[in-house]
Amino acid sequence: MHPRFTPARALALGALCLGAAGARASAPMDWPALVTLLQADSLGAAAALDLRGVLVGDFFRDLYFSDPEGRDLPGLRVESGEHLAELGDLVALRGQLAADRDGPALDVDDPLTDVLPLREAGLRQQRSWPATAAELLAAPERWRNRLVELSELSVAEIFRDPNGVPWLGRVTEDGDTLGVEMNDGNQPPLREGERLPGLRGIWAQRGEHWNLRPRSSEDWLREEGGARGVRPPDRELAFRGRVSEGKVGGLPGKAPRAHLLLDEICYDPVGPAGVTEGEAGESFAVVNTGDRRQSLDGWSVTDNEGVWRFPAGTSLAAGERIHVARGFERFTWEFGFAPDLSFDRAPTPGDSALVLDNAGDELLLLDDRGRVVDAVVWEAGWAEAQPGWTGPATGPFRFNDYVPEEGQVLWRKRSLERGLRLDTDSAADWITDPDDPDLGLSVAFPGWDRDLFLDTARCEGEAEVTALLSPDNSYQGVRDFLRSATESLEIEIYLFTHAGLADELVAAMERGVRVTILLDGEVYGARGGTYDVVRAIAHRLSAHPSGRGHVYFWRNGDDPRHTGMDADIPDRYNHCHQKFVIADRRRVLVSSDNFTQSSVPDDDKANGTSGSRGAMLITDAPCVVERAVAIWEADFDPNRQRDVVLYVPREGLDERDPRPGEDRDSYQPVQPAPFSERLRARFELSQSPDNALRPDRGYLGHINAAGQGDLVLVQQQYERAWWGYGENRSPNPRLVACVEAARRGARVRILLSGAGGDEGGAKSRLTRDRFNALAAEEGLDFTVALGTLPGDRPGRDAPIHNKMLLVRAGGAHWCHVGSANGSETANRYNRELGLSIDSPALFSYLAEAFTDDWLRAVGVTEDVGAP
Repeated sequence: MHPRFTPARALALGALCLGAAGARASAPMDWPALVTLLQADSLGAAAALDLRGVLVGDFFRDLYFSDPEGRDLPGLRVESGEHLAELGDLVALRGQLAADRDGPALDVDDPLTDVLPLREAGLRQQRSWPATAAELLAAPERWRNRLVELSELSVAEIFRDPNGVPWLGRVTEDGDTLGVEMNDGNQPPLREGERLPGLRGIWAQRGEHWNLRPRSSEDWLREEGGARGVRPPDRELAFRGRVSEGKVGGLPGKAPRAHLLLDEICYDPVGPAGVTEGEAGESFAVVNTGDRRQSLDGWSVTDNEGVWRFPAGTSLAAGERIHVARGFERFTWEFGFAPDLSFDRAPTPGDSALVLDNAGDELLLLDDRGRVVDAVVWEAGWAEAQPGWTGPATGPFRFNDYVPEEGQVLWRKRSLERGLRLDTDSAADWITDPDDPDLGLSVAFPGWDRDLFLDTARCEGEAEVTALLSPDNSYQGVRDFLRSATESLEIEIYLFTHAGLADELVAAMERGVRVTILLDGEVYGARGGTYDVVRAIAHRLSAHPSGRGHVYFWRNGDDPRHTGMDADIPDRYNHCHQKFVIADRRRVLVSSDNFTQSSVPDDDKANGTSGSRGAMLITDAPCVVERAVAIWEADFDPNRQRDVVLYVPREGLDERDPRPGEDRDSYQPVQPAPFSERLRARFELSQSPDNALRPDRGYLGHINAAGQGDLVLVQQQYERAWWGYGENRSPNPRLVACVEAARRGARVRILLSGAGGDEGGAKSRLTRDRFNALAAEEGLDFTVALGTLPGDRPGRDAPIHNKMLLVRAGGAHWCHVGSANGSETANRYNRELGLSIDSPALFSYLAEAFTDDWLRAVGVTEDVGAP
């Protein structure tokens, strides 16, 4: 266990974030008694209720529960927020039953404890009802919103949209046909005519039709390995955890002397329509961790069923790695580079079909005498007695419901000190390890460059350092930065809607500068992948007669017609949320803000201004420029990565010219001028998802260095109290690091955005209240507050959009500005970028603005300890 994550401290933080309360002594009410209470037609004062129910509907703040015995009784509506239950869970409910304008509902104090999934022997209690298709069709209302199980079905028909994406299936059982919803993308790849030993889902009405709604790919029981004659597992067992037949692989005996390891295994690749083509993306890597060349003559890999042998003459030099794929073209299509070897282009005598089972399998590397050199077991593979493997199997990692299991790459951990691959022959070797807060709890997908960016970029020396603050002076600084370019501007940014900055790019092209922009192709909530204003700017720059403007979109949009991308192209990252600009490959600007009027207002600041709080850093430090260019070249590579597509106007998608900025006067800048000096400093560039959560580098490294008498100032749009989802939650490690710094004697102040009353605002209030309660209980010098800036309209405050960390510790004055919010997605699944500079002068400049915002938020005079 990591010393910063002791069981006692983890338990304290877990209790804090769960809001654990003492158990209540009241006995559970049964459903007939509840019905009697409801039929009384007068609840009067709110009635305390303790009940067991099955979650059958989850509609944001309203949950719907049914009688766990399946009786035809009215359901119960529960007004809730963030909770731990999943559809089909048997749940203990506690709260006050009262009537509102929408009818009777249960009001709970804390959804995390009062809507509590029940467990038995450590496993969730899922309530489902066996049914037949005939029973569902004969009396659909009787089964409404229940989790039902069916058996022995066949896929009759699959309906797809014009892009080939399945949205509805029809399955048959003894001549009866049911509709099955498929538009959530959680179903496995299916073929018409395929037999399904079992299928589970919520029976729900959609308009005039009744359909089955599976909750995830686990609700589809398929004949895994059917083509190889493997008998499907028992249906009853399979729905409660996959089982596998015992297998024997590899010869026992003395361990071989060779130092070769399996790595980067993609056993469940993303596949297009047509299962066979998708499975051609199966792949693995073999790396020589020894100090001498190793011949692979006579070596093979097997899953205890199929075998593939290395071609004669194959060898690996010390430190060399090769990638092996089932299909050459499919691997190249997904990973962006060609494999070194492939089954279809390098068949060898004695091969038999080696197909990796998505639901669970083993992969063994055997030497020329048939001995196990390395082994990996995943999911339902035979982990109990597999030579070369100990403990439970590894598998994919999911920290949110939109993180797919399909397409994940099993990636071996690297040591922090030297980047060496871990090898304990267990699940602890892989980054999906759920028990390792430093090196585990992570994902990897094809197209990522984790090896290239394993460590942050660091250097020390004399360099330009410029800091900009929004809304105080950022427009002036960004404008001057763009005007300084003489050869090229390379821009990676989430959102660009700023008319004035678009004008600056046009002016740059007219003086001979090449302008290339890489934009997110699926901005949250935007129709067609992005906003019509962004499309108008992209059109203007791309169509400029100089031919020097090129705009690309990164990531597949919600409809491939919007971006021109192939519907089968997987996204490399969840969001391209980074915000940086490279000028002439000599200077770099790193920002917490997008290029919008709300973040970079271009009004005359003489009478004031307004906008969201943000910050930007500019430098020509060599390591920063070199790493930023390397990230750009890895991200922007349309010849290698197929999720980068040149912008072209598309029919049916509007374009609207951005509005020019307006005069604003509600906020008086605390820093009217940018900070700009040439000074000696330390520099560090970090990025998500590759190295942002290293405990010894960047953001966490700065906080972990703070102790007695030190100062930690955090200004973030938000920090979620919890990371993970469902039952697999743990405290946010960024907040854990801040608490630990306070326990060591540091003063910690965290300022989050207080703008907005939506779910995001509620989560920030949750973070504030619970972590302040912990600080009060332990007597820590630790405070979380919510703040805003004066807005441009009465009653509408401007949010804090900053992502800034200031740490004064051990003689260092670290100033970190980046794009990553305090969510797990931002740090593990987005492309984000952050720049840290160690400079007392820069620290004072940024801390002055933080202090002004802090005092505005807390409403009292407080010395936060900043110079």
